[in-house]
Amino acid sequence: MHTRFLSCLLVLALALPAAAAPTLVTIGEANIKLPEPAGFIDPTPFSAEGAQRLRALVDNDKQRFVATFFLQGDVDELKLGKMPGMARVFSLRTMRAMEERKFGPGEIKDIKETIKRKHEERRGSFEIGGGAGRKLAADQIDLRVGELAPLGVFNETANSVSVAFLTKKAGAPGNGHEVLVQTFIFLKGKNMLMHTISSFRSDDDIAWARAASAEWVAAATKIN
Repeated sequence: MHTRFLSCLLVLALALPAAAAPTLVTIGEANIKLPEPAGFIDPTPFSAEGAQRLRALVDNDKQRFVATFFLQGDVDELKLGKMPGMARVFSLRTMRAMEERKFGPGEIKDIKETIKRKHEERRGSFEIGGGAGRKLAADQIDLRVGELAPLGVFNETANSVSVAFLTKKAGAPGNGHEVLVQTFIFLKGKNMLMHTISSFRSDDDIAWARAASAEWVAAATKIN
């Protein structure tokens, strides 16, 4: 999957101009603006072929690709014919069954409570605890590929809630461990799921993923 993702990015990078305005997407009847995270670029408007290949990695009968953002430095390396590190990536998707629905404040509150409850239940069965970076360095963390170790709920707002995981991905940079922040956000009443992903080498990567996702939520809420 990681190799296929990189091949998609290479196609996109060949036609990529300078970053500009927020990405515009349509979910149901709502037109939504998606701001680019600081230092990241949405490549999909500039290459129909690359965008189609990237969507194919996410699209299925349950979910639909919405947008992706990746580092300017990775784009520069791709243009030079080099293999980028792809240590940090943002991606957004929506659930097809929910696209036509517009969620009200009460429904959003109930959904957030369900997400928080399920995450805490997972923590009860698989708890990394504090100092994940130190534990990884000491070989005290041994995740299987695809396994998700919950790191907690954070940054709950009126229209969003985020949960963090430590996971392991085949073909990922470094030791294969990644931080995954899943942000469930409602913009104009429409539900989206954003993944903020960072390779994991220390607790600083967890802090970055949490801060970056929170900053994006604030920016997206402000412009919508």
